[in-house]
Amino acid sequence: MEEPDTIQAIIDEMVFECGLNNTIMTFYEIAHGDNSEDQEFYNIHPTVLQKTMDVLVKRGVAVTFQGANFEEMGVKFINAGAV
Repeated sequence: MEEPDTIQAIIDEMVFECGLNNTIMTFYEIAHGDNSEDQEFYNIHPTVLQKTMDVLVKRGVAVTFQGANFEEMGVKFINAGAV
């Protein structure tokens, strides 16, 4: 599996291509959802996904939300594909 910096670019592209900007998704949907099935990050380890989301937040592409557990944590993509 690639590093978070590489994975964030793949997730960013998937979000843009699927029209998911301004959409809130759970971390579970990102790691295991229909839009992710054919992606390199499918079934990504939770720690790597968290680090990847941190990179996207720092870039201003996403905002994360706390959930009851890791899989229920959410992310809203706000500027995917802008770079």
